[in-house]
Amino acid sequence: MRTRPLLAALLTLALLLVACGGEDDDDDSRPAGRAAKGTGYTVTMPGGWSDHTKKTEGGIINFDLLLGRPPRDGFAVNVMVLREPYEGDAPKIAELRTTIRESMRASGAKRVRDAGDRRVDGAVAITHDYRQTSPAGPVRGRQVAVNHKDAIYSVTLTTLADGFEAQLPVLNRLLASWTWEDGA
Repeated sequence: MRTRPLLAALLTLALLLVACGGEDDDDDSRPAGRAAKGTGYTVTMPGGWSDHTKKTEGGIINFDLLLGRPPRDGFAVNVMVLREPYEGDAPKIAELRTTIRESMRASGAKRVRDAGDRRVDGAVAITHDYRQTSPAGPVRGRQVAVNHKDAIYSVTLTTLADGFEAQLPVLNRLLASWTWEDGA
């Protein structure tokens, strides 16, 4: 499974993207409830957030979905979704948990810890929290990985460390809104 190098690259690239945002991204008044569509799923965006996926097309990493707030203090809180198809048998949860933890550490993440399992529209997902540094200061993140229909979906919240607890409900609402198109 190619997950290890791709997830490491994702975390590294996340630190480069978090401070990005154009002049048109300073509007924090966008309404909640707008749908954002990824490959095989739809989520509801939080108020004030925008879909930045098209801005990353042709880049090093092919984000399935990249949602973010306007930058504040040189940092844009974001949720990134990476979809990684695989062939053959689905990875076992224990194998996926170990692979993701190792990948996060290899990318420079510190204090990687298991944050428990959850469900994403009925599918079992594993969750890890981590810390990392960025040019804007210390960051914290939560990565939720779910296996669905021959692909691993990695959903990662990245925020400045002091805003992590305040952003967890946003991630939880986004994950609660997640709907698989196939209804499975």
